[in-house]
Amino acid sequence: MISLKTIKRVVILVVGGTVLLLGVALIALPGPAFVVIPAGLAILAIEFTWARDWLRSARAILPLNFQKPFFDDKEEEDCVIDSAQRRISVSAGPP
Repeated sequence: MISLKTIKRVVILVVGGTVLLLGVALIALPGPAFVVIPAGLAILAIEFTWARDWLRSARAILPLNFQKPFFDDKEEEDCVIDSAQRRISVSAGPP
């Protein structure tokens, strides 16, 4: 009879492997591969030490916090002004 531990291990392997392969496919396809690949490794790391090691090395490569914000305050103001101008020009329409 198959033990519960073996069944758990196989389920984690199938689910984690599927998520990991989806993440690898998203490298070429449009999608968030940088989120899906670590998620697959995290699932596999529940049961497999090699996945835990890969996940640790991926965490060391990726920065945990961003030193520079995505955009500064001036760029944020420009976005608001640009979007407001688009709304005005769209709502004006032809006379």
